[in-house]
Amino acid sequence: GFGALAKHGHDPVCLHYGSADPGDVPEGPVRCVDSETGETLEMVVDGRVRDSLRAEASSRRAEWQTFATAHAIPYVPVNPSQPLEALVIEVLRKARVVK
Repeated sequence: GFGALAKHGHDPVCLHYGSADPGDVPEGPVRCVDSETGETLEMVVDGRVRDSLRAEASSRRAEWQTFATAHAIPYVPVNPSQPLEALVIEVLRKARVVK
């Protein structure tokens, strides 16, 4: 587990890659595409859907943060709108994993 990684000189970090605010989905008709399967879902976004997306995202963030805390590893939420390389360096510096 994570303890074994740390014992051998590794620094595990939980990078949670996801939208900072999934409620920023525009209102109206949208097409959602599963990036792994290519399956599409068409739906209409309204205030109720946005509230549901926000609640689900908040719950998921809390679960991952609880998991990371329970394993004594840093939890770092990552916004996918940032370039990956810059993001990784910035996130790891904030978590004090790298200098």
